[in-house]
Amino acid sequence: MSLLKIKETMRSGERRWGICLFGDTGRPILENTNPLAKGVALSTAKVLKHKGPDAPILEKSPGRLVPAWTSEKTDLGWVVGFTLVCETVFDLLLKPEDAIGDAKVVETAMEAVKTSLAKAEITWDPPEADPAYEEKESDETETIGYPGS
Repeated sequence: MSLLKIKETMRSGERRWGICLFGDTGRPILENTNPLAKGVALSTAKVLKHKGPDAPILEKSPGRLVPAWTSEKTDLGWVVGFTLVCETVFDLLLKPEDAIGDAKVVETAMEAVKTSLAKAEITWDPPEADPAYEEKESDETETIGYPGS
């Protein structure tokens, strides 16, 4: 099961939240580079989950606010940007031998990212940090049918 986990980073202050996408194997495959405020982290996770899977991978930004992924090679490997998220770019967590590879490696890795985003569940670490935690925990509504349907 894929997870889009919002977690506290080592930083303090308002901008201390990170987002990490874990693939089906439980291995992290995408992580933001800049800490975010709590609300920004939640909205970023939601836009990635809902708009990221269908967005194309482009060589450069289209210059308008349409969902698209862009990639850039850095000294430490590859980072990807999402046009609807201006607060941060994301480290594409590749194997060391792939991190020095060409753009074809990024295309393959991004297909895995997009597939994982399509079925990812947004979670919080710690769970109490979720703004809706109290409502979720105190909800005593009886489930009718299959949960989540």
